Amino acid sequence: MKKRLLFLSLILLSFATQVFAQIATTVNLTGTVSTLSIPNNVATVVDNALVISANGILTDFTVTITGSYVSGDIFAFNGSLPTGINAVTFNTTTRSLVFEGSANASVWQEFLRRVAKY
Repeated sequence: MKKRLLFLSLILLSFATQVFAQIATTVNLTGTVSTLSIPNNVATVVDNALVISANGILTDFTVTITGSYVSGDIFAFNGSLPTGINAVTFNTTTRSLVFEGSANASVWQEFLRRVAKY
């Protein structure tokens, strides 16, 4: 009976560690190092070479236009949102598009490579 109880405890412990994933304490983000020139009114992916790694789950990302903003510029994304991620409408005052939710680095990387300026 003791062996069966121990085995069941290990299964439950294994399941619990998968459900309660660690929040990342270290995040590495790299991408294109040169300035990207984006023409007006042409959908252009911001950085399809973006690489994200982390030691746990990442929560929320904000993409912002920092220079040469022209009235009418917006960020959007191609395709659908990953499960558990929501997008807040592009804010013209902050020039930002906020994504809320939690996912691992590979999910964020794949998704953020599809963010484009329009």
